[in-house]
Amino acid sequence: MGSSFKSNAMALTTVHGEGDPKLLPQAIVRNILKRLPVKYLLQFQCVCKQWKNLIKDRSFIAEHLHHSTRHNHSLLFQRSGGDKGVPVDLCSLDCEKQFDEVQNIPFDSSVRVRIVGSSNGLLCVERSSYRVHSLFLWNPAIRKIKQVHSNVYDFEGSIYVGYGFSPIVKDYKILRAYFTEDEYEDEVEVNREEVYSLSTERWRKIKFGNLKGVNLNSEAVTANGAVFWLGSKLGEEEDLVVSFDMAMETFTLIPMPALDRSHKYTGHKLTVYENKIAVISHFIEPVSFTTDSWLIDLWVMEEGIGAPQKRWSWTKKYSLINFTGSEHP
Repeated sequence: MGSSFKSNAMALTTVHGEGDPKLLPQAIVRNILKRLPVKYLLQFQCVCKQWKNLIKDRSFIAEHLHHSTRHNHSLLFQRSGGDKGVPVDLCSLDCEKQFDEVQNIPFDSSVRVRIVGSSNGLLCVERSSYRVHSLFLWNPAIRKIKQVHSNVYDFEGSIYVGYGFSPIVKDYKILRAYFTEDEYEDEVEVNREEVYSLSTERWRKIKFGNLKGVNLNSEAVTANGAVFWLGSKLGEEEDLVVSFDMAMETFTLIPMPALDRSHKYTGHKLTVYENKIAVISHFIEPVSFTTDSWLIDLWVMEEGIGAPQKRWSWTKKYSLINFTGSEHP
């Protein structure tokens, strides 16, 4: 460790008065440490045994996470990867609009890598190599990775993976759903549903309930303790939202916002707005015989209490006009 690290640690541990240096109160040390980035906390474990025990304490970890999620937001970008032969290249963008390269990525270019999701800075990563799909939980901040046991081999159908954190049960979970579609019978069948819990480090089979005849059409998005997909029922043109509650481990079918049917919609995308599930809808509105105007609406779902058909309400938060159509929000 360099001299600057030692001097900073000494300044944090002592208050200089007329006599000998005195230790700072533990409450003040705790309040200061919870505001620091993880990389400094890893270094500060070497200061003394008391600090090491504090930084590893579950309640302190929860405090640090709560403070970070409120004050230290950042976006993670996968600038390339996903195709064999292309290395995974990650960077983060913080509130000061500064890019920071993610160092020591534990995956090489010989395998396909896909980020399933991110929750509290813990990533779920899917790796595919030689017909074998493996899942990992990776924390880039502390450079630790854990393989989730149970590989998935070739499956004659579609496998959908969702991941997130449930604040109710305080556990990270991974959902894996196996779908097959019979083009002759015009049916979608759910062959199997299973959930992995980080607290138990085990997979469990669950009942898929009301997913018969429902197909998933998007990547998973996590918000407020639930995993969401865009979906549709066979024989119906309208989309719907499929929700999986990670605490109750139940599925719910949610209707889409009441969109204007006079518009020509070109697509929908799930996203998160203030920890609530949201839908980005982009569509075309003719301006003249030769000119079209592209528009985007952002709808946010407010969940309330009431009859099932009235439990969810959608609010249009923003409309973007004169969208060029070449970008993808």
